[in-house]
Amino acid sequence: MKKIIILSLAILTICTSVVYAKSDNEIKRTETVTTSKVQTYKINFNDTEFILKKSTNKTPNGEYVNEYYKENETPDNWTEMISVSELPKYQSSTMDYAEMILSVDHSPNNYDRPVTMNSKTDKVTFVYLLRGKQGDVRHIDFNAMQVLPYKNRKGIKCVQYSRKHLYTNREEYLSGFNAIETDKTKYFNLVKDMEMPELIKKDIN
Repeated sequence: MKKIIILSLAILTICTSVVYAKSDNEIKRTETVTTSKVQTYKINFNDTEFILKKSTNKTPNGEYVNEYYKENETPDNWTEMISVSELPKYQSSTMDYAEMILSVDHSPNNYDRPVTMNSKTDKVTFVYLLRGKQGDVRHIDFNAMQVLPYKNRKGIKCVQYSRKHLYTNREEYLSGFNAIETDKTKYFNLVKDMEMPELIKKDIN
């Protein structure tokens, strides 16, 4: 269980209800991630294009993880990220997984963290906060996640939107936290209503 928690946080420090794929002459509606002519995998989320820049199954239990970043950002300097993952060996329910992630949440006391579950599909959507350090600069990360059962209700698959706010003092922390509060409901609903992107099973580093 500890390995799963560590994996989840590493993945998800870890689209809209419709994903769009741009062709040569038009923008057409699609429910999966698509590829361009140069095989660049993309997701359009909240009118922002995210590009698949990291993909691997070199994890403790062989789960595949896709990480999408904005064009001018990388896994080392990102401010926004979308991750898609499959955990086919996870034995518990989608709500158990959500509660496990929330158990290591760094939200302040009495912080409102919406959690919803669709009883027909077992889809769980929730938000949580994490704090970390990037060099000498600390950061607070807002995360909105959707979790669905995997094949035949065994295992789970997840999609998550993450937004990072860097800070060096209390004032900058409060500015980032207030920005999170302002946009929390918006991103929660965007992630809740989105189609689960197709997982790309290809190693990209």
